[in-house]
Amino acid sequence: MNEQLNVSEMIANKFEEEEEELEENSNQQNQCFQKGQSILKCMASNNILKNIFKQFLNYLLKLQNESLVSDFIFQKPYDYCRKLIKKYFKDIKYNNQSLVKLVQHKQYGKGLEYFLTFDAYDELLISKVQNLNQHLESIQYIKQCCVNKQLLDEINFYKRKYKQQKKSQID
Repeated sequence: MNEQLNVSEMIANKFEEEEEELEENSNQQNQCFQKGQSILKCMASNNILKNIFKQFLNYLLKLQNESLVSDFIFQKPYDYCRKLIKKYFKDIKYNNQSLVKLVQHKQYGKGLEYFLTFDAYDELLISKVQNLNQHLESIQYIKQCCVNKQLLDEINFYKRKYKQQKKSQID
């Protein structure tokens, strides 16, 4: 009985610490947005994006989310939806350009926003990521990008200038 009380107290303390971290992160994030800096500009690696993409993919493929995927995202039978999801995520690269495309995508954009709003934090707490703060900041920023598409313009990614170079060589 005492062990159960101790365990519940430990869990409560952990949740309080995480809430304090989230409040601290939101304050830091507001300061970052006020300065006009994009969180994703400063990312050291694409590992955070890869983790978020893979969590989203696993979320879509779970049988528990069958009704969400088949009704909300595609309006087609779930088996067909699974094939489409696997095909789309098979060749995706984990970079900022893929993030912009995913947020702007007609079907996946809505699903990503739903995932980030309701289930991303739970998935993140279960996972074994080390830099929890950066992941939380990235999730918040991506969620805001889903709502306000103009924030996507702040995300830096490589733009190929092949057509312009080819035209200048012909002239």
